[in-house]
Amino acid sequence: MTAQMSPRGVAEAYADAYANLTAETLDQLMGLCADQIVFHDPFNDIVGKPKLRHLLGDMFENVKSPAFEVLALYG
Repeated sequence: MTAQMSPRGVAEAYADAYANLTAETLDQLMGLCADQIVFHDPFNDIVGKPKLRHLLGDMFENVKSPAFEVLALYG
């Protein structure tokens, strides 16, 4: 999917996938990520798709109705 997309297109698809993320669409989000994706938040510092997928999968198992809001894209 990402091979034909511009960098901006990939960023927009990633933002849309994150904003609409569910346990069922997690693989769609992972398909937009680089193998060595870096993810930082106040609680985690993660490198790599398998670790990010594990973190988000656990979130869907342990958090009731998680949701994300993408406020802006830069670049």
